[in-house]
Amino acid sequence: MPPTTEQGSTVASAGVAESYRETAIAAGALTTGPFLREALRHLARLSAAEASSILLVDGDRLRHGAASGLPATYTAAIDGLTISPTTGTCGVAAATGHPRVTPDIREDPNWTGFKVIAEAANLRSCWSVPIMTPDGRVLGTFATYASTPGEPASDDLRAVLEYAPIVALGLESIRHQAELARSSESIVLALTSALDSRDEYTASHSSQTAALAARVGARLGLDPLALESLSRTAVLHDIGKLGISSEILGKPGPLDAEQWRTMRRHPIIGERILARVPFLEDVARAVRHEHERWDGTGYPDGIGGERIPLASRIVLVCDSYHAMTSDRPYRAAMAPEVALGELRDNAGSQFDPTVVSALLAELGAPGPEPQPAAHLARVQARGHALGAVADQLGAADVFVFRPTGGDRWTHIDGLGRGCGWAGNVEVHTGQEAHLLQVLENGGPVRLDAPDPVRVLGPYYARAAVLVRASGGEVVVFGSGTGSLAALDGERLAELAHRAARAVGDVPSAKVLEDELEVLDAVRAVTTVAADALAAALASMSECAATALSCEFAAMVAAPGPGREPVIGRAAPGWAPSDERVLHAAMAGLLARSAELPLLAQDTSTPGHR
Repeated sequence: MPPTTEQGSTVASAGVAESYRETAIAAGALTTGPFLREALRHLARLSAAEASSILLVDGDRLRHGAASGLPATYTAAIDGLTISPTTGTCGVAAATGHPRVTPDIREDPNWTGFKVIAEAANLRSCWSVPIMTPDGRVLGTFATYASTPGEPASDDLRAVLEYAPIVALGLESIRHQAELARSSESIVLALTSALDSRDEYTASHSSQTAALAARVGARLGLDPLALESLSRTAVLHDIGKLGISSEILGKPGPLDAEQWRTMRRHPIIGERILARVPFLEDVARAVRHEHERWDGTGYPDGIGGERIPLASRIVLVCDSYHAMTSDRPYRAAMAPEVALGELRDNAGSQFDPTVVSALLAELGAPGPEPQPAAHLARVQARGHALGAVADQLGAADVFVFRPTGGDRWTHIDGLGRGCGWAGNVEVHTGQEAHLLQVLENGGPVRLDAPDPVRVLGPYYARAAVLVRASGGEVVVFGSGTGSLAALDGERLAELAHRAARAVGDVPSAKVLEDELEVLDAVRAVTTVAADALAAALASMSECAATALSCEFAAMVAAPGPGREPVIGRAAPGWAPSDERVLHAAMAGLLARSAELPLLAQDTSTPGHR
């Protein structure tokens, strides 16, 4: 529509009816302030304006968004301008949704009440264009001012009218991101509170680890958005344990091999849960890799160095430190200086040395000296020694098991898969036929099969040989792809002896890191209000159904006092025939939530649901 003069002009503006929290905007997107300043720069260039401004709709008023060439006294005076067909130029444009031109402010009755402040700012003419969405909603106004009376050139006005809808789309995108972010904040609160509500230790552990991680992250120069993501990672890194049975989580003693295999899935389950929550994609990835090691021998993917997300590396160091210095039911807390010594000794192997240095500096402790480098050299020397032994057989994996009391054998260290599993595998003689055979016969036990077979504990291979070393250890050499060299028993015993001598004890820091795997089950889910709660609950139900191999899963939460419960469900194999039964059952569980465990599995009757 062609513009009219001051009696008939209008301008389109859109209703950004709420303020935006800058830290709630998605990573990589512009926040409202920077976006408006950039948009104003382009609009002012298109109109060759002496001075210009963008105002945003806030209910029935216009609020300051951005300005250029205008004194602060003037922008403050028009902040809160009433949207009305009789108020100024921008107020009329926002009210009518059409461009509005005021050739001479002194002569325009709509400027009554603002003429004095305009005169003081040396403003004589003004024209305004609405910033409007394709469906006709006004989000704000763009205005240009001149020190002399006059009207805009038709080309200038046309160019601004063509660009204004693009600005509207940007504002809509930011508003949508902010709304999603608020929903994600509510979900984060629910998940965080669920973890913290387990027991006094967990609540303290989650909050103190997050606080320490934030301090380390700040020392490393992370920006506010990265620090927020880091804090979320710290408090949510164990959320995947929602998919681990309470029997495993609450087991008072060591986990057996199969239980460890299940436990090691929790970072992947955690990633699946969080990846579906708006704005938690980066947190999801960091949660997946929080148990990776700097030397590449962690899990679930065995990545190392800077391939591990920085948030994951920071949380691992802070998590381990807090665990080492906390009392647990089965051991007393380490002295801080001892725990810091463990971090120094394992910097460069288990931990990122830069992160360790930042934590030490934050706690006022001396930084790593030659010890970390010496320790790394020992680690590398051990790897070379085991590699030389393995090459004699053509083995990709080496495991060294040592007796640890009774019929228990613990994997101490190794090569390949045997390195990443160090300290995490415990087997019992009575449950391991191949181990029992080695102990009873004294000679090596050879396995060679067309397809992988279970060798010992969780280890599967196509070819393997188990050998008793002179110090009492049992060494396993294996290959998942081909056969091993056919060496005689004397040569195998020599190689086993060399492998056993090359390894030492499992580092204390690694043992304490693994203790973090067996935290107690989550006992409750916090009540939370969130528009996206049903979708989030459905996603978590899907993850739980997959993790537990069940036909149906559902989660329920109360959004707030006096509101109906929200239910999320997943039905990969079965669903209730009557939805009312499901709602009644879940409402009953919600009412008794404080009495219930996190997960309950009914395995009493085949086919029973």
